[in-house]
Amino acid sequence: MLRLLFILLSVLALPGVVAAAGRRPVLDDIVITSSASHLLLHSEVRDCCSEEMQLALHRGSPLVFTFQIELDRVREWWTNRSILSLSVQHTLSYDPQTQNYLVTLQERNNQLVRTPSLADAMKLMSQLRGIKLVPGTSMEPERSYILRVKAVLAEKTLPLGLHHVVPLISLANVETDWRLVEFRY
Repeated sequence: MLRLLFILLSVLALPGVVAAAGRRPVLDDIVITSSASHLLLHSEVRDCCSEEMQLALHRGSPLVFTFQIELDRVREWWTNRSILSLSVQHTLSYDPQTQNYLVTLQERNNQLVRTPSLADAMKLMSQLRGIKLVPGTSMEPERSYILRVKAVLAEKTLPLGLHHVVPLISLANVETDWRLVEFRY
């Protein structure tokens, strides 16, 4: 009887285990480089678009990815000195008339990119390419620095009262863990 109860409870708990095993978005491939004038950041979010997000997007709710970036100079016997706190937004919307996805990239002066492919749109949404962090002249040579990056993937709500007209799926904000990179300049 005890064995049967154990098997029954295991089977009932299985859907929760499978749901919990779903992929969470992860910030990957964080690369810090320098140009002639600035410190640059490159990164990408993996597993960032769920079926619920795609459904909400096709029903008219734009998706917003916000990348939070912080840069500190490490001081050994003192608290770290904050050099930069930056937020970069990417917005994705769908135009059903032209069947195009519209991606707005804040770091490129709100450049609007149109593409008929959801895969291409999600690639644009999930990538940070050459984000100018700070001028190279503000970096002290042979000093240690800590870069923290996090992505918050959320749905953007529709304007006042419009959510009553268009049925939407309620999405909770999904975010990655903070990723830390220590480096010497």
